[in-house]
Amino acid sequence: MHSNRKIIRIIFFGFMIAYFVSCTEKKEEKYIAKVGDSYLTEAEVDRAMSSNVDSSKFREEYIRQWIEDELLYLAAKKDGILSSKDYKSLTEQSSKMTANSLLIKNIMENVKINDDSSSVRKYFMDNPDEFKLTQPAILYNYAAFKKYSDAEKFKTSLLQNNWDDAIDKILHSGELIDSGEEVFLYVVKNSPDIYSKVYKTLVQNQISEVMETFDSHFIVFQLLEKYDKNEVPNLSVIYDLVKERYIAQQRELAYKSYIKQLYSDYSSSIER
Repeated sequence: MHSNRKIIRIIFFGFMIAYFVSCTEKKEEKYIAKVGDSYLTEAEVDRAMSSNVDSSKFREEYIRQWIEDELLYLAAKKDGILSSKDYKSLTEQSSKMTANSLLIKNIMENVKINDDSSSVRKYFMDNPDEFKLTQPAILYNYAAFKKYSDAEKFKTSLLQNNWDDAIDKILHSGELIDSGEEVFLYVVKNSPDIYSKVYKTLVQNQISEVMETFDSHFIVFQLLEKYDKNEVPNLSVIYDLVKERYIAQQRELAYKSYIKQLYSDYSSSIER
């Protein structure tokens, strides 16, 4: 009996040491806010800031919100909320939804999808209606300049060279402020006038006049393709979109297959 008590004391003493060390380590880690026995560490705030552009403003808001949340939680404990039926029911439901979300995330991350070009092409060929354009669209090259004279000079060069050569000649001159190749754009009712003008006035491979933008830049366009509503562009033009939808379809099929297997693995019924 004496021996058993001694063992219990040793176990209890060991537990208290472990608990004390754990608390001490938490306190020794640099923290920037404290409410009751809860600490907000610098590392936790840094992790929250990592994906936010305006981190200085968001940091203060994050700390303030953390303190408010902890204060509310202490008040909820004091008022007996944690022992209420509503709390337990909501906690159980939230726990299930969190577990389900993590399981689905794991399934989606681990599903093996053959997304090579031949698979994407087959999906495109099998589902052409899915890629009919809902609006007119254009495929174009463009180059933008600060000065009208630079844009006009580029246009003259472009009339004598192909697009790549004309761009290469001015790439490091400081005249070019922006450019793009094979840009795909829907032309909708509220599109800027310059894009509507490109769609309405240019024909394939035609070079535009120098156009001024709303921010006082000057742009030269080269229209590569013009598409009407309900047309299906070439795969090369919308390859990324087709691949994205193909992968989404494969993940949906994997999910449905998994759910079907669960129906076989577990008993379920609907009482009518």
